[in-house]
Amino acid sequence: IKYEKRQLGLYKVWEHEQREIQSALENVIDDLESLKNANRNLEQAIHARRSTAESKLLAIIAKYDAEIGSRHQMLQELNEIYEYDKLEKHAL
Repeated sequence: IKYEKRQLGLYKVWEHEQREIQSALENVIDDLESLKNANRNLEQAIHARRSTAESKLLAIIAKYDAEIGSRHQMLQELNEIYEYDKLEKHAL
């Protein structure tokens, strides 16, 4: 009977420890899920900011390309006028 009481006591201690470990495990799992959700939200925010930055950069590049193209066209026209005026001057 003493042995059985001792075994029963050990079993109750083991059950208590098991419940504590299970509770700690559930807390860790909850913390992990919270961290995963926070990480997912941060990734979405970063992706949105990156997309916005890329869009703004592409708009700036497109504006720059258009401006450079326009200035190049103007330079060609001015060069043609210069060459025409130069030929006209030599003809006089």
